[in-house]
Amino acid sequence: MQADRGGTEILKPLQQLYTNIRQEDDDNDGPPRPRRQIFVFTDGEVSNTDETIEFVRKFQTSRTRVFSLGIGAHA
Repeated sequence: MQADRGGTEILKPLQQLYTNIRQEDDDNDGPPRPRRQIFVFTDGEVSNTDETIEFVRKFQTSRTRVFSLGIGAHA
């Protein structure tokens, strides 16, 4: 990882998380798993806000909810 101070790149980690969750759900042959609550904390300077919000809207399901919180002077 490298910091270039160009804004928080949160979309790629969320996409990877989504891939992992989908894989986990596909591998689950047992009883339904409990609901997921995902909390995302950032400095509030997400560089691709609209794209990230659109992805999260599609990502949320009846079993997965995503919450975000910006912390800092620019949040």
